[in-house]
Amino acid sequence: MKKIRFIAILLTICFFYSGCTKDNPIILKEVEDVCEQMDDIKFMEYCYSNFDVNSDGKVSMIEAAAVKEIYVGKKSITSLNGIEYFTNLEELECSANKLTSLDVRKNVKLTELFCNENNLTALDVSKNVKLTVLQLRYNEITNIDISKNIALTDLSCYNNKLTSLDVRKNVALTNLSCSSNNLTSLDVSKNVKLEYLYCRKNPLEIIYINNIHKDNIPHNWELPSDVKIEYK
Repeated sequence: MKKIRFIAILLTICFFYSGCTKDNPIILKEVEDVCEQMDDIKFMEYCYSNFDVNSDGKVSMIEAAAVKEIYVGKKSITSLNGIEYFTNLEELECSANKLTSLDVRKNVKLTELFCNENNLTALDVSKNVKLTVLQLRYNEITNIDISKNIALTDLSCYNNKLTSLDVRKNVALTNLSCSSNNLTSLDVSKNVKLEYLYCRKNPLEIIYINNIHKDNIPHNWELPSDVKIEYK
């Protein structure tokens, strides 16, 4: 009975602080000050300045859970450890920093993520199924799995080191910018809503396009001039 009661209390804490569901529980270590989990002074200072609502010198889990947006671009930040406590975060702008890693797996309510111009080599967005905008240009990413991100409408990943990019499940995409990578093929045959496509400066050998564009490729599509086109 005591064990059952303990689990119930733990789940209550999870729901209260994280806004999680039974299907996607987020359990975090309970702390008095979420900033103590951070290891970058600039990120810490930003959080104290913006989220210490009651001015007690701490950012509580309740205060962190109330945050919807974080804008920390161009601050020379090297780490966003502690971001996991902002479980109701919907928009994160952390471009033009010095990040080598970024863990947003606990930020399941994210709809917009901007992490351009960092030193990222990988990014896991498999838990961020509500994402509609994902921008990660000018990094060092070699592979990204966006198969779970079916709500995506805007994907900007140019100037990385991608050798493949599978967007076949991202049927809501209206904007895809993947120029300046190492792609040899690209299949956008399922992306019939695509209005803007930029895929130049890739060693593309073939691109697959839906039959509806056979006689009328959208004028906002910029394709390599010598690429082979196959219609599906």
